[in-house]
Amino acid sequence: MQGTLKLTAAFSLFALSSLAASPAWASILPPNDLHLRDNPSILANMTEEQFNDIINEVVAIYKPLAAAQGATLKTNNLWSNTTVNASAQQNGNEWIINMYGGLARRAEVTPDGFAMVVCHELGHHFGGFVFYGNNDWASSEGQSDYFATQSCARQIWRSQLAENAAYASEVTGTEKQKCDGTWSTGNDRNLCYRTVAAGKSLATLLSALNNGGVPKTDTPDRTQVRTTLTSHPQAQCRLDTYFAGSLCKAEFDENVIPARNHPSGQTSIAAEEVAAQSSCMAATGWVSGNRPRCWFAPKMDFQALRFGSTDLRDKGNGNGAADPGESLQVRFALSNGTQTATTNVTGVLSTPTAGVSIVGAQARWPDLPVGSDPKFSNEAFAVQLAPTLKCGQTFDLELAASSAQGQMTISKTFLVGKLVESALGANETRTEIPDNDKAGIESTISSEKGGNATSAKVELAIAHPFPSDLTISLVSPEGTEARVYPQQGTSLAVLKASKGLRKALAKGLAQGIYQTFDVQLATANSKGDWKLKVIDKAARDVGTLEKWGLTLSKAECAGPSAVASK
Repeated sequence: MQGTLKLTAAFSLFALSSLAASPAWASILPPNDLHLRDNPSILANMTEEQFNDIINEVVAIYKPLAAAQGATLKTNNLWSNTTVNASAQQNGNEWIINMYGGLARRAEVTPDGFAMVVCHELGHHFGGFVFYGNNDWASSEGQSDYFATQSCARQIWRSQLAENAAYASEVTGTEKQKCDGTWSTGNDRNLCYRTVAAGKSLATLLSALNNGGVPKTDTPDRTQVRTTLTSHPQAQCRLDTYFAGSLCKAEFDENVIPARNHPSGQTSIAAEEVAAQSSCMAATGWVSGNRPRCWFAPKMDFQALRFGSTDLRDKGNGNGAADPGESLQVRFALSNGTQTATTNVTGVLSTPTAGVSIVGAQARWPDLPVGSDPKFSNEAFAVQLAPTLKCGQTFDLELAASSAQGQMTISKTFLVGKLVESALGANETRTEIPDNDKAGIESTISSEKGGNATSAKVELAIAHPFPSDLTISLVSPEGTEARVYPQQGTSLAVLKASKGLRKALAKGLAQGIYQTFDVQLATANSKGDWKLKVIDKAARDVGTLEKWGLTLSKAECAGPSAVASK
């Protein structure tokens, strides 16, 4: 469907989520005879004049917004067409929506329900994240539903105060309670009632097409998808989305299409973070109005409680390190990444590491205002290390933090002892790297210093036209091999860098790898020969190892109960 949606995105009123593959046209419904039952002369909830007025009035609001995006917004008002559907498409700078009389004449569709269909189609153009894919212009079906009630309904009905007030009798007790609990003014509450009623009109039509029970706002879909669904959710899930949009208090900036053409990709976490600025998400502290989990799987971590730093102090020798046998005081600093204050912040500390016990496991934090610096807890957690812990090993602490806005778990790893660096020098012997040779080359730096190394810094100076051809490892004196390059997450950066090498060559700049890498080691004896192994695994390009340097880090412990590293 992603490729198809570069042409057309449809408001298909039948749930298509069960299909393994997307249809050729998003507007195609499963086999049905609904269009055969259409009779333009029957008494519907709207006339042709109302049909055109609703479309034109809604679209008039969005035409200047499309123009600001360099596009022209057009509509095809197809009253005589019996199709029970609606669609959106983009043809160059023309943004188009197609509205069919067959849908408008359905008995389940009220004028307001039809207005929400128009809003849904506009949502494909303006709704932004969630998109169908990284290269698709269209917002997904669920996001277009969400946009319709969160943003578009407020745009078209905000000023219709008298009309909105008439809908207080159209909502159930549950719906009224949630609208009243979210919105503080009578005008906002009335608008919420009207939006909910419009969503129920469409849900009734969806149930008729599915031959199922009528979805209700007090029987939400409890499904939680693992990956975000971009095609049409089930009827109950769609009603949940309409209801959620009506309860979202986040301001949607109509001049911005959230995360469209985001440099990290339209489906990335970064795109989701952009969208969080103009929608309700649990990660940013919203407790109502969030996109339902029956179609949306958020990627963002909880933002109302964000980790800042830790402060560890020992109660033994006072060297600031966690030595075996010592008592520790540990504080976690937390910050707030949302648009509302984080309140009633508490935390419970635990550990999965044998030999580590939590003596004082609970702490409180001051409230975290919007935009404030990280704040440490009022109390320190008390941690006891057993004397049997070995110098250089690590231990984990897990903080379960909670607030009135939500909760999260933070896991941090600490070192037993103090990390001390030891520079072993550099090998400056220039060595050509054989092309497309699995054996590669080895270069050695020798160490007379003992002790157990836990990590290393490897400084590289390698001339090569295409660094992505290389695989580089550090081999300890005991023969243990650790990857230096590429490390996880560097492949894309290397690829991008390689594409710019020709320009660099033209400017006389060095091509290759000229940087320092952090490498985690299995505990290794520092004394002996450390070898850098470089392999060129592709043909046609030859490089040279110009220089490399090595700095080892090891843990040192103090105190009468320490198991010192020698």
